[in-house]
Amino acid sequence: MSILLFVASVSLSLFSQSEILDRVLQYRPGDWISYPVLRYGLCMEMDLHYVYVGTTNGIARFDFRQKTWDTPITRSNGLSGDSVFLLAYDGNSGFLWVVTENGLDYQLPSSQQWRHLSYENLRVKSIAGIGLGKEWLWMDTPQGLFCTRHGEETFVLSNPTEMEKDSVVWRTRKNSPDPVFPQFFMEEGYLFFPQGYIQDTHLRQFRVTAWLEDHFRNLFLTTQGLGTGLADLNTFWLRLFPYGPFVSDLWAIEKDASKIWIGGFSFKDGTNAITEWDWDTGKWKYFEFPYVFGLKNCDVTCILADTGAVWFGTMGGLVRYDKRNQTWETVTVHSNLWNDQILSLELEDTLLWVGTASGLNAVLLPHRIVEKIHSEILDFRKISDMVYDGHTLWLATDRGVVRRIEKGWVYESGYSGMLSNSASAISAWKNEVWIATDEGVEMYSYTTDQWIGFPKNQYPTHGPIYAIAVDSDVVWFGTEYGVLKYIKSENRWRRFTTEDGLLHNSVRDILLDGDFVWFATAKGLTRFYWNAPYRTD
Repeated sequence: MSILLFVASVSLSLFSQSEILDRVLQYRPGDWISYPVLRYGLCMEMDLHYVYVGTTNGIARFDFRQKTWDTPITRSNGLSGDSVFLLAYDGNSGFLWVVTENGLDYQLPSSQQWRHLSYENLRVKSIAGIGLGKEWLWMDTPQGLFCTRHGEETFVLSNPTEMEKDSVVWRTRKNSPDPVFPQFFMEEGYLFFPQGYIQDTHLRQFRVTAWLEDHFRNLFLTTQGLGTGLADLNTFWLRLFPYGPFVSDLWAIEKDASKIWIGGFSFKDGTNAITEWDWDTGKWKYFEFPYVFGLKNCDVTCILADTGAVWFGTMGGLVRYDKRNQTWETVTVHSNLWNDQILSLELEDTLLWVGTASGLNAVLLPHRIVEKIHSEILDFRKISDMVYDGHTLWLATDRGVVRRIEKGWVYESGYSGMLSNSASAISAWKNEVWIATDEGVEMYSYTTDQWIGFPKNQYPTHGPIYAIAVDSDVVWFGTEYGVLKYIKSENRWRRFTTEDGLLHNSVRDILLDGDFVWFATAKGLTRFYWNAPYRTD
């Protein structure tokens, strides 16, 4: 009995209708791109151009010809889930099939759009394997074997006998129960063990979780915590290709020429590192605490780059990276800081202002002399953010907004006294200063010498505001419940969330980059093509 006759002779036991997520319909591929933690691999697949690495936070794409990473595939551009348990590339249709915690996704090769089939819609509890046959695509589930024609999505119940006739090649969740690899050589600091794990100089072991071999004696493998590597089976040399930020709970991002610096808070197990991403070369590098000399804390709250150094405010002091000598140094309360908890940084000529949880410090450059700023209204105040606007220094504190004047420091009352409340974020552009407080948003104009207030009931979210970024046309606000965009010329607010493409709604830092804007979120880094000519938000 042919499989066609078999399918025709039974009632359809499974009907599937895919859905396109709203964010896929509103935006084009590439409008939203996110970079989560991608070091924890689960599965691998290959097509004619890429090696796909399924991870706990989406899909990493490795261009095996160029030996470089392309942009990841995550929830931001269409996936329905985070953890990718299974990948299968169907060469007959060009579809890439993906099994996540929420069901089965596939990508259309022509439009690059993603479609989603939920487990409920598929009427199965889980998917153990995807089979690629000559005539059919197969799905192995606890509820039985199902199949569909290549390029289609309606699965019907079948049986093992029919499956055997189709010469099926299976993609399952595990390559092999007991892998045995060659003895690979690695760069200094790593040892490869043929039993399937890599050990670093700190005796930490990283298990190999998936692998595949191409036709040119290259072996691609991915690990649990160390990312993805490429081994040459002729020379037995294994090279790692780090990719993505080290931690997901991000609080700071800074661009310094071709480098992007990324920092955040530790994982639950205490591991953390500062991430350096070279945009020109595509290389990612991690500076991990406590294994880097001079780096005494990696829980980063803010980052500031100057000509010779990159400064990091951390929960354990002020960290300086010397770009020329590539060395690290940490300054603490023992060097005259008010507090080791550094919350904000700002540069004014040869002064580095340091806002701590207990007051304001100034670092005199280039000699790096640390001084405490004594003032009745600043001593023991929490300095959450600050900005030097070319005229003066503004401080966002837990008792309101403070501004430096010729005679010292003064509180600003703002519009209807709104600035007397705790302030969380502040930013400036030319003659404008934008401030976020518990009561709302305020803007001071040097041009008119007036304050304009936006009480929080005037814009579409009431959560705390962590960051502000301003340019000539738009003001961006990073909040606990998404990103707010204020269009100055239209006096209009627009809110963006995970429904649009954010990796997480909690946005802690913002970096303007021309037609793009970057967001540091609680699950990784997101880039948005906000000024696309084909779209008005």
